[in-house]
Amino acid sequence: MLAVVLCIGLVRNLVDLVQGLSQFSRGWQTNPAARVQLAIILAAVVVYVAANAWVVAELFRKRATFRRSFLVLWILTALVPASLLVMLTVPNITLDMVVPTMEIGRSAAIFASMGLWYWYVCVSERVRNTMTN
Repeated sequence: MLAVVLCIGLVRNLVDLVQGLSQFSRGWQTNPAARVQLAIILAAVVVYVAANAWVVAELFRKRATFRRSFLVLWILTALVPASLLVMLTVPNITLDMVVPTMEIGRSAAIFASMGLWYWYVCVSERVRNTMTN
């Protein structure tokens, strides 16, 4: 089940990245004062997608480093949405414009569920016996 969830998450993250590129380019062209902040956010999202792909690869290769890579992904799950807060340094940008209320709840739920999965990965004898390479 963890493999399915991670693969669906990777696909969702890739789709979100591709769909967000139009908003990114629009913001890049219309607001030159926000270019540094937009570059930070884009870099954070690309790193998150790369980390997600890394975790999926570690899982399917049954690597012992899977636990550490999953921990990195879990930490990035909190840091990437927090990277949106750099947009508040741009004049005339408010919190409601940057992070919708529904997105806060979704991010918190994803972070909590990944925390539970990380706990399972750490204590599960089945995971310990599977990740041997």
